[in-house]
Amino acid sequence: MLVLAVMVAIALLAGCVGRRSATATSSERPTTTTTTTTTQAASTVRATTTTTTTTEDIGSESSAVAVAGECVTVTFTPSTASVVQLAELCTPTGAVEDTAIVLVHGGAGVSGSRTDLAAWQEWYAEHGYMTLSVDYALVDPDSDDGIYPLAEQNVKAGVQYLRMVGAQLGVGSIVVQGNSAGARLAAIAATTGDDAAFAGDELWDGVSDAVDGMVGFYGYYDGTQFNGVAYYGGDGAPPAAAAPIGNAAAVSGWTLLVHGTADSIVGVSASEDYAATLGAVGAEVDLVEIQGAEHGLDGYDTAELTAVGEQLARMIVDTIHSDGFV
Repeated sequence: MLVLAVMVAIALLAGCVGRRSATATSSERPTTTTTTTTTQAASTVRATTTTTTTTEDIGSESSAVAVAGECVTVTFTPSTASVVQLAELCTPTGAVEDTAIVLVHGGAGVSGSRTDLAAWQEWYAEHGYMTLSVDYALVDPDSDDGIYPLAEQNVKAGVQYLRMVGAQLGVGSIVVQGNSAGARLAAIAATTGDDAAFAGDELWDGVSDAVDGMVGFYGYYDGTQFNGVAYYGGDGAPPAAAAPIGNAAAVSGWTLLVHGTADSIVGVSASEDYAATLGAVGAEVDLVEIQGAEHGLDGYDTAELTAVGEQLARMIVDTIHSDGFV
């Protein structure tokens, strides 16, 4: 395991967190309805298309779904799913890289939206990467009594959907990237690929949900969940499959973890413990600790990535190109 300690001075100015300096110590038949509007994302104007597709053969619909240079709102769950979930599918204008990325928002499992990661989608599109930012089942602490594993299945369905759509454009690998609660879901996806425990109507039939790499920003990985009783039911204890740290030996692909040392919401030890466990079982893992940084250090749910976020984005792309760490 390689631990990177990135020394940063964080400045708070006009509500924007920025980096002053940073040094690293190491390195069916298709039925489609479409409407188009224009939106402003970061500094680039892009067309956003809303598409509703009902199909059990999404592969044949892929060319109609993926629109070069646009972000398209799609239904990514199969028609058998209990609840329809939407995602933003963004495709670069030019050549498409052979790896695509599923993005999973945070929000403690009770809030958040696929649009929270628009800045990441914008950056990745500018660098040739197709992305799918997914919504997933959220828990209502006041009324739910166990929604698990619906959110986890939603993320897996996202992996499957992007695999099918991306295949039409030469995509062969899928990376899942999550922030906070999304990192927890991303890690579960990475440690339970094609696990029969998650099979059922929420997933696409006959498509792998295994991933080739995972990126986790300030996540937690021991199975603990906010509002555990409402989320898991019973006494709130997580099932074994919901604890990536206990399933580390089953991880697929590489893992890149990022955490700020001053995180007051999820302590950095959560990533340190998971990284150490992955390293102990011989998995390929890097941990990047950002000195003095808080939760949301990458510019989560803002118009643009922070300078640190852009530096980390380049690190992720380098990892993808190397298919791991060098």
